[in-house]
Amino acid sequence: MLLKPKLIDALFLCVVLAALISSGHASGDGGKGVLATVLEASGQGCPGLPPIVSLNNRLYVAPNGNDAASGAQDAPLATLGEAARRFPNGGTVIVRGGVYSTQPMFDAVGTKDVPLHIRAADGQKPIFDGANMQQEGSAVIFMGLASHVVIEGLEVRNCLVLGCEGIASDTPVLDLTILGSHIHHMSASAMRFAGRQIRIEDNDIHDIVLINKNNTNFPNGGWPTCVGTAPNTLNLSDPWADDVVIRANRIRDCWGEGIGVWYGSNVIVEDNSIVNAWNAGVYADNGFNIRIARNYIRMHRGTDGGAGTGILLGLEDCSMWGLPNVSTKHVLVTNNVVIAGVGIGWWSIPTPESTYESLHVFHNSVAGTQAQAIDIAPVISGVKYPTNNFIANNVFFGVEESTIGNPGAFILGGNAWTNRPIPAIAGPGDVSLEVVFADELLQQAQVNEAQPLAPLVGTGDVRAALVDDFLCGERDTAAPTRGAFEQL
Repeated sequence: MLLKPKLIDALFLCVVLAALISSGHASGDGGKGVLATVLEASGQGCPGLPPIVSLNNRLYVAPNGNDAASGAQDAPLATLGEAARRFPNGGTVIVRGGVYSTQPMFDAVGTKDVPLHIRAADGQKPIFDGANMQQEGSAVIFMGLASHVVIEGLEVRNCLVLGCEGIASDTPVLDLTILGSHIHHMSASAMRFAGRQIRIEDNDIHDIVLINKNNTNFPNGGWPTCVGTAPNTLNLSDPWADDVVIRANRIRDCWGEGIGVWYGSNVIVEDNSIVNAWNAGVYADNGFNIRIARNYIRMHRGTDGGAGTGILLGLEDCSMWGLPNVSTKHVLVTNNVVIAGVGIGWWSIPTPESTYESLHVFHNSVAGTQAQAIDIAPVISGVKYPTNNFIANNVFFGVEESTIGNPGAFILGGNAWTNRPIPAIAGPGDVSLEVVFADELLQQAQVNEAQPLAPLVGTGDVRAALVDDFLCGERDTAAPTRGAFEQL
């Protein structure tokens, strides 16, 4: 393995970043400056969802149950809907193993202090099978209302009728958690929700959006979301899904966009593995205040024979549906491993809002296997010029030169551009490195194969150092390793 630094000007980079930090570009940050404030806020560690404790007020459901029964352990009910009806103020529904057919739509309502917790019985595997579903545009588990609800440990499968989702709500949700479930072989999304306080964590999701298999039904775009958020069309003045966490899910073989943050605000997308989605691994459209961190994204397929984009931000014009458009703003993309046709990008359909601000791309390891590692489209004439954008301490590999449509919109520094001349967009402290490594470091779909690159790419700038890395390990903030992995 070999490193050959071609251009190192870290001192000048320090001067540039120091000027930014000391100038206090944003107000209300106590004089620390934009970059310092963002980095300070990014040190979240690797939190998980706190354990959910089942309460003593319990009802039981079983495949051989009877909705006229008591719901006691020795007299289980037959449907989730009947259990939910008997718990209008929350409680625990224990779902025994076995195969259940499609459930009738039901309201699932708990309280803030006592959620309705629908969970698999200990050591058992309840399977909700949608093979007999005939109604289009429905779901295997379909809630009319969902408020203060936890669904945990269920398998949901086999619904191929048009528009069938795994788990859905007919109205915007409030405080909904989907945890540790297995959702697969759906014609449409596994799950996507409008509403507030949405948690989607530790789920195994695969063979989703099968309606678009081989891109047969959406050849010109408009691909469905495999997992994510949707706008609240009942409140067009404030349609954003707010306070959303999509964490530690394993998503693979999806014929739509892997994680879709469509009309999301205050959203965290972290610690997910997304392999073999269609055309975009993580896509954030008409959203703001978004953190995309520590995800592993490996794209194999996209339009025109491409491999798609790993992380794509943008703005599509949704005014024809009465929805407001909003500029992309306050997005932190950090500690991700991305292997895709294009690594990280931004695009838009021209509207008066088609611009961006406060995009921060720090400490990612990105391979653009068919095109650019970075591809930021230009904003149209007449819109607000992009401001307060930084790209720092990343490791980039791209087979084509990376592009930023408005180069003056970004400050770059501390990045390593591997195995190609340093690009025109590079910052004064960026370096070009020749790294000799086995092809499988980038070609194999294994997270840990990118880590051996850590000692080869050198250290970035301390002014853009995060406190943790892809594996939640502590970074040496005095000499931070470039890319997603801190050198061991």
